[in-house]
This record gives sequence, C-alpha cells and structure tokens, in this order.
Amino acid sequence: MTRKKQPDHIGFVLGELVGKKNWTSRFELHRVFTFWDEIVGPEVAAQAKPLKMHGTVLWVEVTESVWLQQLQFLKMVFVENINKRFADEGLTDIRFTLKPHRYDPAEPVVEYDQPGLAPGMDDVAQFEKMVSAIADPELKESMRRCWAALYHYKDR
Repeated sequence: MTRKKQPDHIGFVLGELVGKKNWTSRFELHRVFTFWDEIVGPEVAAQAKPLKMHGTVLWVEVTESVWLQQLQFLKMVFVENINKRFADEGLTDIRFTLKPHRYDPAEPVVEYDQPGLAPGMDDVAQFEKMVSAIADPELKESMRRCWAALYHYKDR
C-alpha cells in the first residue's frame, strides 16, 4: 500500500505562482498603501486614500473636487517620493477619482420658501419621466433634490 502524498502548503504554491508569473514587482508596488500617509502628510492623507493599483498606476480616492484639483498639481512630486522607496519598477502615474457621495436620508428635503417658485405638475411629470431610467435610487433622489433646488432659475 502506497502512502498518499501530503498536499503542498498554500504559501509554497502561491510563492511559486508569483515567481512564475513574475508578479513580485507588481506586489512590491502595493506597499505604497502602507506608507501613503507618510509620503503625503496627515492633511492630504485625511482627504485622499489609495484605492487600487492598476499596473503601475495608483488610483487615489479623494473626498472633494477641490482636493482632487489641488492634488493634480502635486502628483508628480508624490510619484517621485514614492518611487524613491522602490528599488526596481515604480509608479508611472497617479490618477485621482472623486469619492462617491452617499445619500443620507437624514438630509433635509428641499422646500420652497417662496410661493410661485415650485414646479407645476406638468414640469414634475416631465422631470420624473427623464429620471425614470436611472436605476440607482440614491442618484435619482439626488437628481430630484438638485432639480428642485435649481428650478427657480429656469427661464431667467
């Protein structure tokens, strides 16, 4: 009776796979997630967090559009400082993306404080027809609030 061979340890299998696929340098780039705050400083780190790596491009999620615009000016400095930490291949670019706003049901609904500025039934029906194709309920509600808040500027 022959003895059944024990399965290989998962760490050994993964190590071989990483070596065969030449993924070591790509995994190395993911270290940026551990020292991002140190590179950009506490003020920026509070507003921008690394989101993902795509090849040699780091995607960073930013809280507000003002920060996104400001960080565009600083990205090459960040790339240089990050790449100093890597011996081989480094980042080629940083792309910033705006963090999606999550609808808070506690936010107040826009109310019309002046009579005559509210949309008529026909306008509401036309708007509802336009947004009916939007599947995301949070997005649809945001569109409604925006439209309601800006309605009084119509035809000015």
